Amino acid sequence: MTLARAARPLTRLVSHAVLGAGLAAVVWSCGSTGKGGASAGSGGQSTQSTSSGATGGSASTSSSASTSSSSTGSGTGGAATSSSGISTGTGGVGTGGAATGTGGGGTGTGGSAACATCTSLGATCGTYPDGCGSTVTCGGCDATHICNTTTKQCVVPGKTCAQLGDTCGVVLNDCGQAIDCGGCPAGESCVKNGQTQSCGACVAETCQTLGFHCGTEMDGCGHVLNCSTCPSPQVCDAITHQCETCTKTTCQALGLTCGTVSDGCGGVLACGTCPVGQTCTAGTCQTLPQDTQLCQQLGAVCGTVQDACGAAVPCGTCGTGQACDKGVCCTPKTPTQGCTGVVCGTAPDGCGGTLQCPDTCAAPKVCEGAACCTPKTPATACAGIVCGKVSDGCGGTITCPGTCPLMEICHSNTCCTPLTPAQACTAACGTAADGCGGTITCPNTCATADKCHANACCVPNAQACQGKTCGTEPDGCGDNVACGTCASGHTCTANACVACVLPDCTTIPCGVSISECGVVIASCAPNCAN
Repeated sequence: MTLARAARPLTRLVSHAVLGAGLAAVVWSCGSTGKGGASAGSGGQSTQSTSSGATGGSASTSSSASTSSSSTGSGTGGAATSSSGISTGTGGVGTGGAATGTGGGGTGTGGSAACATCTSLGATCGTYPDGCGSTVTCGGCDATHICNTTTKQCVVPGKTCAQLGDTCGVVLNDCGQAIDCGGCPAGESCVKNGQTQSCGACVAETCQTLGFHCGTEMDGCGHVLNCSTCPSPQVCDAITHQCETCTKTTCQALGLTCGTVSDGCGGVLACGTCPVGQTCTAGTCQTLPQDTQLCQQLGAVCGTVQDACGAAVPCGTCGTGQACDKGVCCTPKTPTQGCTGVVCGTAPDGCGGTLQCPDTCAAPKVCEGAACCTPKTPATACAGIVCGKVSDGCGGTITCPGTCPLMEICHSNTCCTPLTPAQACTAACGTAADGCGGTITCPNTCATADKCHANACCVPNAQACQGKTCGTEPDGCGDNVACGTCASGHTCTANACVACVLPDCTTIPCGVSISECGVVIASCAPNCAN
């Protein structure tokens, strides 16, 4: 899932206006407040007024002429107008044919850019920057949907290639997991078509288009690119394919807990994976955007609930002395409250737990199933029983005193004479029942090279692995024979080692690495920031 991009910052606007008497004023609308400028009129003329502020918006100015008579004149100061307020002033009175006027001063709130809303974003779920230094929350989704922060709508999460509509390459599903959707036949490559990937006419990458300066990589069309070597003592970074000085490092030293990165000396470091509900971002596990209203929609105020991706969403905790029972805070009953009418055993505490109640049973009674029970005596329980153990009627057992004669054993509360090996073993090998609940290991009469299988001698198939180089095959006598293993980069298919069809690294999302056939493959997608 891709987080929504923050709103573009406002730019400063500059406007010019020609004022009275041919005077020009420059207005900078850059803030939320503006001061009305001062205007003065002398000899029937006034200068311009200017409105200014700190951020964003626009303003306009105007000036007015002040007039005078030859002996006594009066003038009205110019009016300064901003987009949010008007400041005016009245000119003074003078003699000698000159009049001066002082424009009034005023303040006002300048224009400001509109902050983003859920409506303007077209969002029905999720939380996004509003472009004004805060965020806007646009609702949530139910337990079967997640909020896609690209479309800003509730969707059923696509978890498989088929659900996502991808037929090749490695993609991130809606739950933030990298999945391999397969390769393409010879002559074709995995091509991105809008939001999906499918096989199409092969367009081979080059070292130049990939931005690689060294090392080898697949060109996306089944061929290996050799992007040169590095001058000594430099090494080729296994991920960026750039020449660099060898500086060995570790995941711990880099502060990384997941993903695959360069070890600084031409190798790679596998720094771990993330649990369900998290995705690896810049080397650390980050919780996927959770539906902050899922708890509210499910009526849960405590504990955790599971979202559509299987991730646990915390819903809060309960106060001291309370317990969370199915998402609701609950005050458990005390033993005094919960054990009323219960003579012994346990009772529910009303919040999903249990209370251990005082045992009020008088001896010789015992507690059985929250009730007092009188156990049977050995004489009563063992009546008609020859030997062995019987129930006392209150959840316990009694060993009866009866014993069996020599050479007999107690089986199902009766004495039983077990069969001898000669009587029980009618097969060539294996085991047989002794007739009294036990087993007898019979003599093995099979030839040295044979095996005993299902109480019969069996000749193992010595040719089980013929023509096979890996995997296992049954030997015909109940066991499997190991036919060998495959080298790294190969997989066992139908008992034969074949080269793995490794995903094209150019189709792996930036910053993602996957493991196939014991090989860790990092993204080499074009235009990724190295």
